[in-house]
Amino acid sequence: MFDVDAEAKETLVEALNAHKSDYGRSTCRLLLPEIERVALVELQRKELGVTHVDKVLGKLSGSLGR
Repeated sequence: MFDVDAEAKETLVEALNAHKSDYGRSTCRLLLPEIERVALVELQRKELGVTHVDKVLGKLSGSLGR
């Protein structure tokens, strides 16, 4: 299980409020970048900077036994 920081929790609350207000597109646009940010922090221990998604996915797919 991953630790979830305060920023991620606040973003989740915003997304839930947007969903309750029938702003479906806003919900996705809030959550997807946040999921990416948390994944990069947790999987690569990288807070800032440019990360190429293919490098992250390559590491993940290798760990799945491909």
